[in-house]
This record gives sequence, structure tokens and C-alpha cells, in this order.
Amino acid sequence: MAGEHAATTLLRDVADLRFAVLDCETTGIFPFRYDRILEVAVVVARADGRIEDEFVTLVNPNRDVGPTSIHGITAADVVNAPPFAAVAGDVLHRLRGAVVVGHNVRFDEGFVRAECERIGAPLPQFPSLCTLAL
Repeated sequence: MAGEHAATTLLRDVADLRFAVLDCETTGIFPFRYDRILEVAVVVARADGRIEDEFVTLVNPNRDVGPTSIHGITAADVVNAPPFAAVAGDVLHRLRGAVVVGHNVRFDEGFVRAECERIGAPLPQFPSLCTLAL
């Protein structure tokens, strides 16, 4: 009986989790050097798959956009987009208290962390789940 109680508790705890699926398009691969976010998307979901919230925006990197052939984003696409500082609150609000999920999540997390540090809003630590590793 103790095992059944533990399993029920675990399932209830998992059902309470929020998952923030994160994806970024970037100017390159070096977040703590000179590359920047061009587009960021966060979809917040529950364990049962129910979507709670979605946020997606282009971001003006205030530099060239890098290899358009890879991400498909042109300078014309981002010229009037907000800088990361203007959308950081929207992104952080959705990541806070969630398990962050992504395909190669370390890449996307690294870019969000670097952008947050640039504006003086350090990204807190959070659990993550990498679909590439899975």
C-alpha cells in the first residue's frame, strides 16, 4: 500500500507541473560573446498537454541577423521588432516556476541567460528537460 500512495502522490505532483517549451532563433552560436536572439517563443503547458499560454516575438538584435539561410529571418523582419529588454519580462514570467523544455535546451537557455545578463536581469536556475537528449 505504501508504494501505491507514493505513486499516487508522484502522479499528483507531476499533474501540478507547468512546462515552458522554449525555442529561440539566433544570429549565431555564441551567446556570451556577440550573438543575439532574433526570435523567442515560449509555450506554457500542463502535464496533460493543456496549453495555458503562448508568447512569440521577433527581437531586434541591434546587429546583423547572421545566416538568414539557416533561420529564415531577414534584417527587414526585425528592423521594427522590440529589443530583448522590451520582452524580457514576458519571457521570464512564462519561465518562472516551470520546467523548461526544449530541443537542445542548453542552447536556448544560454541565449536567454546571456540576454538577461546584458540587461541586468539574471535568469534564475530552473529544472529543464532536453528533447534532444531524450
